[in-house]
Order: sequence, then C-alpha cells, then structure tokens
Amino acid sequence: PYVAELVVGSCQSSGAVIAELGRVTAGETGDGEFREVLDPTLLQSERTSRAVRVRGAGDSTAIVACGNLGTAGP
Repeated sequence: PYVAELVVGSCQSSGAVIAELGRVTAGETGDGEFREVLDPTLLQSERTSRAVRVRGAGDSTAIVACGNLGTAGP
C-alpha cells in the first residue's frame, strides 16, 4: 500500500503535508489508480506551490511518484 498526500512546495523541494489524500494499492504489475476531489480551500493562493506525492505507507521517505501542481490563481 501507498499513501497519496498534498504537500507544500514542489517535488524537488517539498515541505509540510497539507492533507493526506488517501491510500493507493498497486496491482501485481505495480499499476495503481487514485482519484480524489480536493477541498478548494487546500488550493488557496497563499500556498504558492503544491505537489501531490505518493509514498510507501510505512516509510515517509520512500517517494514513488510525485506531480507538481504549480501556483493557484487569485
């Protein structure tokens, strides 16, 4: 199992976890799918950049996927 989370910063330089988005379970081939509808307040403009990352459920340093969301509009 893996954990998807929204973090402050970028994939190259992530900061604090804003929200845990849920768990992802990969199939036998290593593929997994995750869909989540975010509360718009999590994407407010004072958070200048954010990223969604997926890490091992038991190891916060085991990042297996990451995507930058960029900056929010006004």
